[in-house]
Amino acid sequence: RDTAEAAVPPESAVSGETRPLVGAKVAAPGAEPKKDAEQEASEEIARSDALLAAWGSQRTEAGAVEPFALTVQPLMGGADAALTLDGVTQDTSTQALKKRVQATHPKHPAPDAQRLTVQQGDTQVRLEDGELPLGAHGIGPEGHTTVNMAVQDAAEAAARREARAALRAARAGARAAA
Repeated sequence: RDTAEAAVPPESAVSGETRPLVGAKVAAPGAEPKKDAEQEASEEIARSDALLAAWGSQRTEAGAVEPFALTVQPLMGGADAALTLDGVTQDTSTQALKKRVQATHPKHPAPDAQRLTVQQGDTQVRLEDGELPLGAHGIGPEGHTTVNMAVQDAAEAAARREARAALRAARAGARAAA
C-alpha cells in the first residue's frame, strides 16, 4: 500500500475518533494510554498505603497472626486445580504468598508470572504490591479465604515491582535527607 492509501482511516473507525498508540499499535476503542512506570508505581504505592492504613485501624495482633487455610484457585483447570495453603496469616506479605505458590504449585510459576486477585463486589482486585500484607486486602479467616490466580507477563510485572522499589527507596532517601 502506498502512503495515501495507508492514511485512510479504516471503515470501522468512528468519525472524529482517536485512539492512543499502545506499544506502537492502535489501542482498542476506549483504551487508556499507558502510564509511565514512575506514575504507575506512585499510584500503586498510594493505593497500598491507603489499604494498609485502613487495615491498620482494624488490625488486631491476635487476628493478624492467627493461621488459616487459604485456597489459591487457578482460573484455568477447574476446582481440581486449586491449592490449599495452610498456615497463612493476615500478616503474610503478598510476595511471601507468591513464593509459597511457586513452591507448592505443580508448574512452579515464578512470583512475577502470578496474577493474584480477590473478588470485591463486581471487581477483581489485583494483589500487585508484594510488600502489602494479605490482611490489607481483606484476606483472612473473617474475610476472603480464596485467591484467584492467572498468568501474567513476568517481565512487565518485574518492571512494575522494580519501579515501586526504586520509588520507595528514592522517597526514603529524600525523607532521610530532610
